Amino acid sequence: MPNLVIVESPNKVNKIQKFLGKDYKVLATQGHVRDLMLNHEYRMGIDLSTMTPSYKIDKDKAIFVEDIKKAAKRAKVVYLATDPDREGESIAWHVKEAAEISDKKVVRITFNEITEKAVNEAIENVGEINMKLVNSQEARRMLDRMVGFRLSKLIREKVGAKSAGRVQSVALKIISDRENERSKFVKEEWKTLELNYTKENILKHIDSDKKEVKFSSEEDAKKIMTLLEKTFVLKDVTQRNVTIPRPKPLDMSSFLIGMYNTYGFTNARSSIVIQRLYEEGVVTYPRTDSNRISSLEFISEIKKYIFDKYGESNFKDQDVAKSKKAKENVEDAHEAIRPTSLAPLSDEVKKRLKPAELKAYKFIYERTLKCFMIPGTNIVKTNIFENNGYLFSISSSSKDVLGFREVDGEQKSKASVNIEKISSLKIEDKFNFDLSKMEITHHETKPPGKFNQATLIKKLKEEGIGRPSTYAPTTKILLDRVYILSESGVFTTTELGRKVNKVLGKAFPEIITENFTSGITKDFNEITRGRLDYKEFIKSFWNKFEPRVEDALENIPVQKIKPRLTGEKCPLDGGDLVARMGKYGEFYACNNFPKCRYIKGNEVENVGRQCPDCGKDLVYKKSKYGTKFVGCSGYPECKYMEKTEPKSKKKTNNKEKK
Repeated sequence: MPNLVIVESPNKVNKIQKFLGKDYKVLATQGHVRDLMLNHEYRMGIDLSTMTPSYKIDKDKAIFVEDIKKAAKRAKVVYLATDPDREGESIAWHVKEAAEISDKKVVRITFNEITEKAVNEAIENVGEINMKLVNSQEARRMLDRMVGFRLSKLIREKVGAKSAGRVQSVALKIISDRENERSKFVKEEWKTLELNYTKENILKHIDSDKKEVKFSSEEDAKKIMTLLEKTFVLKDVTQRNVTIPRPKPLDMSSFLIGMYNTYGFTNARSSIVIQRLYEEGVVTYPRTDSNRISSLEFISEIKKYIFDKYGESNFKDQDVAKSKKAKENVEDAHEAIRPTSLAPLSDEVKKRLKPAELKAYKFIYERTLKCFMIPGTNIVKTNIFENNGYLFSISSSSKDVLGFREVDGEQKSKASVNIEKISSLKIEDKFNFDLSKMEITHHETKPPGKFNQATLIKKLKEEGIGRPSTYAPTTKILLDRVYILSESGVFTTTELGRKVNKVLGKAFPEIITENFTSGITKDFNEITRGRLDYKEFIKSFWNKFEPRVEDALENIPVQKIKPRLTGEKCPLDGGDLVARMGKYGEFYACNNFPKCRYIKGNEVENVGRQCPDCGKDLVYKKSKYGTKFVGCSGYPECKYMEKTEPKSKKKTNNKEKK
């Protein structure tokens, strides 16, 4: 029997099998194989007296575990090649335990990219399962089960909501806090004097400190305008270089943010896309929080590429900077996201990749190049004029050193002909601006913006909340639970979301906070380093947490949302139509749900035939994907359904018959 290699995703199997050849058999776990049982107190699957978790094999994974178990018995060596992170380490351990693989034949291997070289190097450099990493992941899973199960019970009883969780509830709080901040915002207003000399170059009224003068009223600004003369006198010229910093290598959060800002991709979509690129072997492991590229071979390759295409002077080795708070919670277990090679993708690979995946690859490829190129430099020149004792400034900017901006095809810019006229002036030279273009411009401070897919992740990363693998699921679950809505690309809380946040904030003000969640992540890292016993950590948390839950269950009043009556009646059973909040906003439905499933706007169209199974009318329906089909009006008691042919196809067939 060949050696056995176990990976997580079935999409990796064929590629790795091809790399290793006939002496190895590659099987996939299809992700996690075990989860906490629904036994013990509160059905949490944890023995609270010893803080010992109880696991069961997932039903849909039992067949894969059995295949692995059989293959492992015949194999000489079993290579656990699950993903190179804390979660992957835990999966490796769970597979070993579930498949009852002997310690004598099992080894742990990791690779950061699915390339032949990386996989073969991993086979040559085996290790053991890192139980410190496993314990850290076990602590995370147990704590999340405790928080999730107990808080979910609380909000189900008090609000009628579905779930709460350690990370999702803090993300909801962050969104709610921003909305509260916006509602309390008091704007400030002021006026300035400006003259649009060109589209990019604006003459502004300044004070002796070279700061733009702000007027509280339009009348004050008009007084200055009436005192101005046609001729302005040049009094000072300054020139400074402005550095345009190059971007850092991509971690998971900056990838998600970049894909949203560049292509408008949701976090969920971007996560799927980059996983495909990783499994295809064209980018490195994506679920990373690192901003460093460590492969000396790749650095050598990119150095040569930049030398050849952009010139030796454009190359600059990477520099890594981290914010203090983010740095404390960074695992930095493996390098940043990058292409596995700078060679052009083969035609075969291009055919396999979808347009969205090719866009993501282009983004990663170009971003990586920029990280190894010099920063850009702009020259900003400012001219100070005087007019009847009043000072005015006008600035122009030109690109001097393009640096990393060459990747985007940018060109060096020169000042316009009009601004060149000003640049050629000498001190005390006179210049005439067209005062008829002088305007009083109104300004006001803006409230902090609502969060969107990108800015929420940025905030979570800054606060040290969540992991690379949780960013996308966090926003998705808040949307699925209808705690927030995405309207015009930004998040707003629903009435249900606000009630959930209010109840949790009142009952657990020290837990549903940014600092607590960030602090817990530090504790997980301490367990990883072997400085903290995970069972003692869980025990300490539970002893403080559970009494608060019991107190909240007893003392917080029920405050469920009552559906709002619309004044209309259901055409099917005469019940009241009520306004409900769904995933895509408000809709009107019968209050006798689930007995009556009428939704206004979703009226059924009768097919004109009876169901062959139960005799009730057949009606046209739409699936959640928008596909039209024929189903029984007696659903859910009768589940009969059939496909419906597109109308255009029917017309074509009729013509052919004629």
